[in-house]
Amino acid sequence: RPDDTSPGYNNLRRPADIFLPSWTHGSPAALDFAVTAPQRPGIVVTAAREELAAASAYADMKRSHANTAAECLRAGVNFMPTVAETTGAWHTDALKVLKKL
Repeated sequence: RPDDTSPGYNNLRRPADIFLPSWTHGSPAALDFAVTAPQRPGIVVTAAREELAAASAYADMKRSHANTAAECLRAGVNFMPTVAETTGAWHTDALKVLKKL
């Protein structure tokens, strides 16, 4: 949360692109938008077999990078990676966010 002053909380960190002070049931949310390519060398084989593999892998990376999801949870913020693929496909979690918006 931008206004959090609790000890050890880094309120200068920007874990997402958009902070919504009131989302589901009045709880705050942090939307982190990203676009990834299923043609990347590290994911292309998996992406050829599994629908949305690149978006899922990137959303997982966003959650774990710098412990972002856990830090947001600790601050009472729902962290939501909102990931699309260069093919135009959106991760299922991202679609839920977009429909709610």
